[in-house]
Amino acid sequence: MTINVNTIEKLRGYKMNLTPVKEDKSPVRKNGKWFKDWTNQELLNAKRIGVWHKESEVFDVDFDDKSFNAHKFIDMLPPTFTIGKMVNGKPVATHKIYRHPKDVEPKYYSYPTKAAKDKKIIELLTNKMTWIAGDRIIINDVDPLETDPSPIRQTCQLIVAFSELLVHWPEANKGLRDDAFMRLTGALARETDIPVNVQEQFIEKLCMLTGDREISNRVNKVQYQHDQFAAGEDVYGMKELSTYLGVNLPGFDEIKRKEEKDKTRKIIYSNSLEFSQQQFPIPKNIVEPIVRDQTVIAITGEPGTGKTLLGLKLAAAASQGGGFLGMPTLMQNRIPVLYVEGELPGDDLKTRINSMRMNLAEQGVKWNDDYFNIASLQQQLEAGRYGFEPMQTEQGLLEIENAIEEISERTGKKVFIHLDNISMLCPGFKENDADAWSPLMTRFMAWKNKGHTIVYYHHLNKSGSSSGSTMQTRAIDMSIRLTKPDSKHKIKMKGDKAMQAVMDFPKWRLHDNSKHAQQCILTCTDRNEWHKYPMLDDKEMAIINFYNDGYTVKEMVDELELKESTIYRKLKRLKEMEVIKDDKVIGGKTINRNAEEIRKT
Repeated sequence: MTINVNTIEKLRGYKMNLTPVKEDKSPVRKNGKWFKDWTNQELLNAKRIGVWHKESEVFDVDFDDKSFNAHKFIDMLPPTFTIGKMVNGKPVATHKIYRHPKDVEPKYYSYPTKAAKDKKIIELLTNKMTWIAGDRIIINDVDPLETDPSPIRQTCQLIVAFSELLVHWPEANKGLRDDAFMRLTGALARETDIPVNVQEQFIEKLCMLTGDREISNRVNKVQYQHDQFAAGEDVYGMKELSTYLGVNLPGFDEIKRKEEKDKTRKIIYSNSLEFSQQQFPIPKNIVEPIVRDQTVIAITGEPGTGKTLLGLKLAAAASQGGGFLGMPTLMQNRIPVLYVEGELPGDDLKTRINSMRMNLAEQGVKWNDDYFNIASLQQQLEAGRYGFEPMQTEQGLLEIENAIEEISERTGKKVFIHLDNISMLCPGFKENDADAWSPLMTRFMAWKNKGHTIVYYHHLNKSGSSSGSTMQTRAIDMSIRLTKPDSKHKIKMKGDKAMQAVMDFPKWRLHDNSKHAQQCILTCTDRNEWHKYPMLDDKEMAIINFYNDGYTVKEMVDELELKESTIYRKLKRLKEMEVIKDDKVIGGKTINRNAEEIRKT
């Protein structure tokens, strides 16, 4: 809108207290302070003009949704002074300014509540300034409507819920919409105090935005569900709606009925003497020290580094025995496993488990089938489901929890839970959002404090850290990270399915600085034979292999093109590192000679 005398006079006629605005959208200061009494000439000299909220007795509904889905519901708010901007050559309303009664103080509102300014979807601004003229366009040039802020706030909350719903609403002609509307209208009747006529208006708007031709049928469901609920009949709630759509809908928390607080309820506490006498489960090592019960573990890694192979091996060691890389299984502490696999085909999973079974059989370990339970994606599909319920939803977590409790009751033991992996088990998961991780980590902590042990699998980001919000790593007990070795540290291995990775521990609450947490090379053969090596270069690995095969130092000189003194020095270092120890090589075959015998040869 062009700034001229007519514009300024018209805005002043709307009882707006105006101010020049800088390019960064902040008000111009006079003598270093905000100023509320600018002259017409000073305003004419400005490129932009804004209106002070408090001094003008107005409040502003500001739409910031980067996807512009919330903007599609802006006409659900009453007509008032409206400004906007050009988007792809078309005017889009972005601000609605209302006047509040003199005796009513409007309250600030935003969604998401804790999000940064550039992540907000909608805000109700009450004590700031809104830029209204200059580079912006006035879409509805009328005196701001005077209204109570409360119903405007409620409409904003409905816009949050329905704009979020719009993204996940079933496509037309798929036979899914009728059930979706039954769940939506049931949830509105059962869990909100939104007036029926307002609910009907939003249902009608949703139909219009999604090209639904059965508007009357959909709208009639609102009153029907209210009548059913009033008669004591069961109607769907938010949880059923979320489960049906396969997504979490946090926006609907904005419109849910606020439950009355129990003002007499208090946390459970005891004095120090009573606390010292209370019996709690004592954490025990299962595979000492890498698997301890009552812990939460993250296995993270690049694609192809063997995250699932490692997790399955730890699961087998904890539930069956056989230990892992010299770390023994404490047989009396073994616990049953529930391995939830959201990606691998069932037959591939069977192959890996059978390989472990055969490897343990060679060690004389008898496999206990009841202690190794698998839930694969293909099992869910073959049972007529669409897959796993998204794990970030209450229903998804509940279904896993029910399986945990069933296994625990059957075996009389707490369960070693593997969730492989976050990306596949939580479709649509906003991993960079701390609020998205919160329900998962809260439930993991609850399972942990019930005595269970949890491992979840996740990929790495570009910086080599576990992808997503750091909220996930604050409460966990251990993080195992797998990355691909560079060419200098890569080990030559036989077999097409051999695996190797660099393993380190970004976090290990009990052993952060111990020898157990040292970075190493981890390998696994196609016979499920596991070995661990220090971070040795290719020459040192070659020396170990030649030593293993009985080569003399002179023969090594010829093969490696290294000086004899260099090989002796490396042999000494390898022995000090206990890679070569007496007549054995850690992680390798029995050695028939030690370094002294080679020297004599």
